[in-house]
Amino acid sequence: ELRTAEKARHTLEAEALATTRLDQLALLTDRELLSLPDTVAKGEFEEPLADYSWETTSAASNAQAGVYDVVVTVRWPTGEYAITSALYRRPAVPSAR
Repeated sequence: ELRTAEKARHTLEAEALATTRLDQLALLTDRELLSLPDTVAKGEFEEPLADYSWETTSAASNAQAGVYDVVVTVRWPTGEYAITSALYRRPAVPSAR
């Protein structure tokens, strides 16, 4: 029971951390989503969550222009949690001049 409770605690914390990282991606431009800044792509959380680290990937979707498939993975010494989502950015429209 103690191992199950510990695993549940880590998973809940990792889910909250991954959701927070995903929310921060909403602030990025389409250019930044295509080439994630190093500080967004991976890192470690500060105390008291220093056991956790994250890695983020983002790629333009082949299905629709302006859609980016993103994955945030939070890891700790005995496991990991990943959250997948899609973000939309209005595609640039070339002006006719």
